[in-house]
Amino acid sequence: MSADLPPRALILTAQSAAYASVEALIEAAAGTGCEAVSFWGGALLDAGRRGLKPAQIGRMAADRGLVIHDVDAVVLDAGDEPVFDAPPADWMIEQAVAMGARCVNTIVTGPPGIAEARCAELFAAAARSVADAGLLPYLEFLPAPISPVQDLAAAWRVVDRAGVAQAHILLDTWHFVRGGSTLEQLDAVGAERIVALQVSDVAPHPHPDLLHETLHARLLPGEGVVPWAGILGRLGAAGWQGPFSIEVVSDELAALGTREAARRCVDAVRGVLDAHLPV
Repeated sequence: MSADLPPRALILTAQSAAYASVEALIEAAAGTGCEAVSFWGGALLDAGRRGLKPAQIGRMAADRGLVIHDVDAVVLDAGDEPVFDAPPADWMIEQAVAMGARCVNTIVTGPPGIAEARCAELFAAAARSVADAGLLPYLEFLPAPISPVQDLAAAWRVVDRAGVAQAHILLDTWHFVRGGSTLEQLDAVGAERIVALQVSDVAPHPHPDLLHETLHARLLPGEGVVPWAGILGRLGAAGWQGPFSIEVVSDELAALGTREAARRCVDAVRGVLDAHLPV
């Protein structure tokens, strides 16, 4: 789905740009040399309330030379209480199709202990809907207590069990560390199943509330303990070169405003890639 993106392509998310509107995100991505954007549900809801249609958003991105890589995310609640306030899955998929997105990100939320069979059932239904719409579905794993699909190995088991041929995995480096994923798990899954690397860095010691940390206190790539050499070295050895979705969700960064936040994120990511994934 992203074959038209060059090696080491950068995808800017609103979460890394002070939760920018779709218009501001497009301008920030183009202004920092990114090749693509990712739109989260909140920004799409805001755009709709302001009368902006998905097809218009697609044209705006194309006019600035940008690919719409994905919408983020279809949230599948496996527990009794929703973890995130998210738009319905069908609406997110409709938005993605209408604006010309390539992919749809999916997460399963709920407490630990929910059976992987249940997670796979939920993901399979969503992934089939995405694939039937002509888009690429993928699953993002998250640490407990946010999701029962806590690490890369669990994500692969869920995707494999779902049985949807087009389904892939999104590897978020923050979730990789906080969820206890390992480089050995990456070896076992294989680079070919990773649709994109979502990049941010992680403080040495976890916050008592991981949901707060993931939504407010991520670090710029290169500032924390993500094993960049191991992750990028393995992916690079397999010939994998992106794309890289920038998701540095940080209150401190957001306070700088959209353009400055985006610039700092892009500069940090390029520094990490130059160090560990040569062209």
